[in-house]
This record gives sequence, C-alpha cells and structure tokens, in this order.
Amino acid sequence: MWAALLALIALSGAASAPASLPAHPNSFSISELHIRNSRVELQLRCQVLSLGEVIEGLDPELDGHAEPGEVERFSSEIAEYVARHYRLVPGALDEASCADASAALTVAGAFVYEAPLALDPMNEVSEWVDVVLSFEGPAGGLNRLGVHQSLFQITSPGHRDSCAVVWNGLEVGQRQFALGAEAFVFVASPEVIARGAPVLQRYVVHGAKGVFQSLDALLLVLLLV
Repeated sequence: MWAALLALIALSGAASAPASLPAHPNSFSISELHIRNSRVELQLRCQVLSLGEVIEGLDPELDGHAEPGEVERFSSEIAEYVARHYRLVPGALDEASCADASAALTVAGAFVYEAPLALDPMNEVSEWVDVVLSFEGPAGGLNRLGVHQSLFQITSPGHRDSCAVVWNGLEVGQRQFALGAEAFVFVASPEVIARGAPVLQRYVVHGAKGVFQSLDALLLVLLLV
C-alpha cells in the first residue's frame, strides 16, 4: 500500500511543481491511523532528509542519506519528535480542541526502522523511515478522534502529509495535513463502532435482529390468515 501511495503522490507532485522552488520542496510523508476500539496505532513514513532537518546529529550533511545504524541510533529522538507533532485527541469536538496538548493520548509503544527506497514528488529516489506509535485510549472506546499534525512545518513550511484512517477494519476517511490545515476530527459511525464489538456479542445482536424479523413476518402472516 505504501508503494502505491508514494508513486501516486510522486506523479502529482511532479506535475504541480512550480518553476522556482524553495529548499527541500519535496518534503512530504504518508500516515495511517488504525483504530480498534480504544487502541490506536499510527504508521508514519517520512523522509530521512526531513528528519535530519529537525533532529540534530541525524544526517548532518543533509543529503538525505542515513549511514548504517544511524536511524536506529536516533530512534528515540525520532519517536519523540513524531509524538510531539502528531497529536491524537480522543473525543475532540472540533478542530480547535485538537490543539490541546494536555488532552492528547500518550505513547504506549514505539518502533522506528529504515524503510525501502522510493520516489519523492520530484521523481527522485529518497531514503525513508517508518515510525509506528501505539496509544491506549479511554476504556470505553473511541467514537471521535481529533488529529493535530505539525510535522516539519518550521524547517519545511510546504510539507504535507497524506493521512488515511482505518477504524475497526474499515477506511473511514482521508485527509491531507499541511501548514494552515493542521487539524481534523475523524468520527466513526455506529456501524463502524459495532464492528469493534466481540464476535460473540455481534453474533448475539445479529441473531436477535433475525429473530425479531422472523416474528414480524410471522405476525404479518397471521394477520392475513
């Protein structure tokens, strides 16, 4: 899935590139939010060069190349940076409430590792890093999740992130985050929430619906007799 998305963004970026470009105009990332009841997992893929511009000591030449073991050595700093600039706010009512850092979920686990080479929007090969952060939401589960994302905006104001949200196995929305469009609230429908129920519970609910439908049909027949 990552490869297809990167290829699509690369083509769109190359077609829309202006004649006069600022430094690192191809800064972008791809993210997916996977929500299952109260658990949230962020999967982010971003460029080594973007990270080198915000984390001191990583890619000091700023050539977009990470030496062997360099990403692993800076994995804690990378995870901390992403957690600060990709905030998830449970139950957010509007985009303004997404900016409340005190209400954001805290990271329960983090993995950082090198990703395969791929094209950037300028159709140039870039080195990438995958960041996976896991969160534990409220015990009662989630039906609204606010996102406030400000990745790389200071060093690359033109940075954009293409985000997709998968909730209980169903994709419920997509959003492109950028400077001036940092926040959004994703809302799950009752049908999506129901998919998160235990299998036995879903079976009982569907079974009960089937029983009531059968009773309705039987009553209709009796009325007609």
